[in-house]
Amino acid sequence: MDTHLQTIIIRFDDTASQIYSDVFHQFQEFMNNTDRSVNENIYKMQEAKAIFSLKNRLEQLTAELLEKNKDYPLYTQLHASFSARVDYYLQEFRRKTTSG
Repeated sequence: MDTHLQTIIIRFDDTASQIYSDVFHQFQEFMNNTDRSVNENIYKMQEAKAIFSLKNRLEQLTAELLEKNKDYPLYTQLHASFSARVDYYLQEFRRKTTSG
């Protein structure tokens, strides 16, 4: 793999994992004060808001990095890699909130 590509992906993953952590902790703090068994609708609403926030922030990060690298020869591969990583973070968030 091209070293420039690896560097960009690592930068994405570093920032994306911080975003994921921030959104998850905000969600967790809110839910620590809510009894899910009594307030399932509130839980689902907060979960949807958190997923929406996570998706928007990750897509914004993707757009920023793609814009900075728009002339990069492997732009298409970079875009595909970012899309797969956004999907991964969203799936992990759903998995964690569903099992929690």
